[in-house]
Amino acid sequence: AVSAQLVLTVIYVIWLLVIKPRSGQRNMTLQALTAVFLGVTALYSVSYEWPVLIVVLLMLVIGYSSARHFLYSHEEPQMVFLSAIWGLVFAQIGWLAYYWTYSYSLPGFVLLRIPQVTIIVILMSFVAERVYRSSVRNKGVVVGEIILPIIFSALLIAVILLFFNSVVI
Repeated sequence: AVSAQLVLTVIYVIWLLVIKPRSGQRNMTLQALTAVFLGVTALYSVSYEWPVLIVVLLMLVIGYSSARHFLYSHEEPQMVFLSAIWGLVFAQIGWLAYYWTYSYSLPGFVLLRIPQVTIIVILMSFVAERVYRSSVRNKGVVVGEIILPIIFSALLIAVILLFFNSVVI
């Protein structure tokens, strides 16, 4: 557990000293994704005995705050509304993941396990960012710009749920 905490601490220090001080839309997006990774990984690393309500509320906060941070860099007029929707999406996924948690260990870091839900919400956030960026850039979503990220994310989520899981179908 100490090595897992050490790795998460090192990632947090890098985020705090290198990533967070930078501004601009690309850096703000990277900050939001790093916060999602650290927040969800830390939450599911310690919350296995917590009440489900606490975990769901914390996932709502992680989703809301990361979306708000991302949307702030785009000066989005509907920032609060869109952030609340994304927070609810995270809360719903958090509720499911509370009952169906699986994690992967990294080579060389046996004690640091990446929860499956972390990978799923990062992939979903990636797709949401691509959809939002296409919508802002083109004043509407262009399917050609978002189809590859959607296919990539959907296939990756399907592969980890079907082949790298402990659930037998």
